[in-house]
Amino acid sequence: MVLSLPVARIVVKLGYPFDRAEVEPTYVHPLILDTQEPSDGEIVGVLR
Repeated sequence: MVLSLPVARIVVKLGYPFDRAEVEPTYVHPLILDTQEPSDGEIVGVLR
């Protein structure tokens, strides 16, 4: 069986419980932004 997700859809698991079985996966369609992706250096600069 081949499973796939439609374009622009993702499955996420949010939360930090001690037992992974307590986290329910969620099928979402994220907001698509018309912008340039930041570089690794820009991300590191913001997180410091």
